[in-house]
Amino acid sequence: MSKRDAREIVETLCTEFAWRLDHGKASEAASLFCETMLFGLSGSQVGRGAFEEEMASRASLPFAAKHYLSNCRVAHAAPAEIEASLAVLICKSELIDGEPRLTTICGDWEIRARPEEGEWRIASLAIVPLVPPG
Repeated sequence: MSKRDAREIVETLCTEFAWRLDHGKASEAASLFCETMLFGLSGSQVGRGAFEEEMASRASLPFAAKHYLSNCRVAHAAPAEIEASLAVLICKSELIDGEPRLTTICGDWEIRARPEEGEWRIASLAIVPLVPPG
């Protein structure tokens, strides 16, 4: 597989994931992931069912977010697995104590994707913030 083809697969998966998060369809995001997957700051392993529940609860939270993705870099491309990273900027608007607040998070998504059930899916998505939380 060429790195160009791999980049297209990763960009398509990540763009669709971000779009679903940003447009109130977080509950539909789990279908983009492998059955056994890693996700988040800690890269903890979760099953797609648990992730689906987490995304469904996120869909009901009272905030709006936009994800901006760029600089997709493929580190490894093979027929059975792709490793890549993307720069991500997340802008989140929410009410805190009745006042609107905009939070900006900048960092990378480190992605592994592999074919499962006849489709490319995200096997892991590690969130690597530019500034660590806390």
